[in-house]
Amino acid sequence: MLGLVGDHGVLTMPEAQVEMGINADSRRISQKERNGQLAQALKDAALGGGSPEEMAERLARLVEERGLVAKAYTHHDLMHGEPADSFAVLFRNSHYPGRAWGPLSRWGVEVRFGEGDLVSFPTGTNHESTYWYDRHVAMIFLGAAVAPGTWDVPVYTVDFAPTLAGLAGIPIPEDLDGRRLRVQTARVAPPVNAMEGAESTVNADDDRTELSALRTESSPYSRDGPSLADR
Repeated sequence: MLGLVGDHGVLTMPEAQVEMGINADSRRISQKERNGQLAQALKDAALGGGSPEEMAERLARLVEERGLVAKAYTHHDLMHGEPADSFAVLFRNSHYPGRAWGPLSRWGVEVRFGEGDLVSFPTGTNHESTYWYDRHVAMIFLGAAVAPGTWDVPVYTVDFAPTLAGLAGIPIPEDLDGRRLRVQTARVAPPVNAMEGAESTVNADDDRTELSALRTESSPYSRDGPSLADR
């Protein structure tokens, strides 16, 4: 039994998006230049003084007003009250206090650049955004018990392990993230040493350039969450 799944998608290069007519507004933005603009906004926001929450709120509004990002979210807003939009849900799911990784995370702000935009190097592409093209990945199961076919419905990467375990007849811990998926299966004769009572089908359960002059010594990191939002 073999299972394959991606941990993330990738952005089609902005130049290709424009040429292919996918997104005429897609842009490649110099990471060094954009980080310099974010650093200037940070300095300007700090001039107003106040609490860290007040500074974060000013900073979020400044980078939006200057057109440096499509949307900015303060950590306070992510953790309290109703999400501002579906992307805020993804940022909240990924947020772990003290381990955020964005260019303004240390000052209590997460930023979302425009859809199709790439803040990166002069060539190539990258991932790390909350847009669908970075979140949608293929999940493939291959083996004697799996019949050919496709299942074009939303699933989560955390569903991979319990589904593969189910196909292999391996018990699944109750506290494991994810769910077993109903995949197309073919009934096959179990091997001689197969686990007694193992199931033959699956049941449904249901330059990254830093703002180095303004950063502290620590280097927090935020993990990507498994959630999907509507495109």
